[in-house]
Amino acid sequence: MSIKNKNKGSKKPETLQAPTDRPSGNTALLLTSLAIVTTLIALISRIFLSAYPMNRDEGTYGYLGGLSVKGSIPYVDFYEMKPPVLYYLYGIGGTLFGFSDFGLRFFGLLLNLASGLLIYLILTRYIDKTYALVSSALFAMLSINLYALGFTMVAEHIVNTFVLLSFYLLIRSYDRKGLLLILLAGAALPWLYSPSRQPYSCPHSSCCT
Repeated sequence: MSIKNKNKGSKKPETLQAPTDRPSGNTALLLTSLAIVTTLIALISRIFLSAYPMNRDEGTYGYLGGLSVKGSIPYVDFYEMKPPVLYYLYGIGGTLFGFSDFGLRFFGLLLNLASGLLIYLILTRYIDKTYALVSSALFAMLSINLYALGFTMVAEHIVNTFVLLSFYLLIRSYDRKGLLLILLAGAALPWLYSPSRQPYSCPHSSCCT
């Protein structure tokens, strides 16, 4: 008489765990201190750099964001090729902190902090928390690249936050059953989609020829 294995087919899926390799006590303390100092320098630098006048993109999207929160409909009352969430987020940021150089860039600073936090939360699943904190600090410092105008409130900061949020929700879905987190992860990405990538053509072609 054979005995069937009751556990057959009931093996739980393997989950990725953070590696056991960790920096020693002194090394961990040094890396954590450097990460905190680096993050503070990056944040303070953003505040000082906010004194620079708005560039073309900041002024355009800030203005269109102001129109959006006042009831204007994107692609109907005004046209620009970026996705609609960009205008509304600029409008929300400007409403909360002011449609000024400092106001919009302070909103960008908050988005940058959110992206850094998401990087930390994502990486702690795969690497040690100390290294994840260092990675987040490096992101904060590299994201203020002066030559790429990273200290300004540009659309890339919004894209970073939404993409990282989608990745984080997808990773969390590995640990929890159900489709809710997967659906939320997918819902975070369509906001980045632009409904039209066609170049704008003037309706009065006679004046443009």
